[in-house]
Amino acid sequence: MSEEISSVTLPAWLKADLFEKLLNERFGNRYVGIKAFKPVAGLKPGENYSTIMLRLHFEVELKDHAIENVSYMLKTPHDFELYREILKKNNMFEVERDVFLQVKPELENMYKDVGLDVTFGAKAYEIDVPDNYVLLQDLGPFGFKNVDRLEGLDTAHTKSVLKKMAQWHAASANRIHLKGPYTQNYLQPTYADTMKENIEQVAETLGKYLLKCLPLYEGFEEYSEAVFKQGHRP
Repeated sequence: MSEEISSVTLPAWLKADLFEKLLNERFGNRYVGIKAFKPVAGLKPGENYSTIMLRLHFEVELKDHAIENVSYMLKTPHDFELYREILKKNNMFEVERDVFLQVKPELENMYKDVGLDVTFGAKAYEIDVPDNYVLLQDLGPFGFKNVDRLEGLDTAHTKSVLKKMAQWHAASANRIHLKGPYTQNYLQPTYADTMKENIEQVAETLGKYLLKCLPLYEGFEEYSEAVFKQGHRP
């Protein structure tokens, strides 16, 4: 088996053999092994800063000697002290993974029970790793891609997103009716008061880069004075 690594920063623990069980379950008795493993950047520069997002490419050998190309999306945390401190107070990875693995299927089944086929995004998978993660189905092969964040969605896709959000809202409210309130880990805000000091440190660091890059934005003169004033508060 060959392992090809791109220039993106990778977790030290990321190895192909961590996915043997997952791929074995996917292909059953047809599965032989992983011929090649290539983790690459999952998003374009500028699309995500809060996590490391990887696309994992596998070449899987089957018993009939065929090679099947498989890919997954892996989200992992940045590895620096301040980020890890924030995770100790609010582990967003555990919450997100649990929503994908537990809540999402429940909501989809509610629609299935009344004869509607509604899917809320990618499937999620579990693997045994020594760090926080969210492992998802790669929707790229199905024609999905990220919209240009500077251009935004067109009307058709905006309506589609609003419809999907309404379906999620309705099902999640019905889940409370059927099963009672969500557990506390879902109700905790992403940024609680206990994290104020950590958030201020992050904001101070990012603020310096914002002030440096501000002149690159078209029409920045209209609001630059207010931004610089805010950025240089005592």
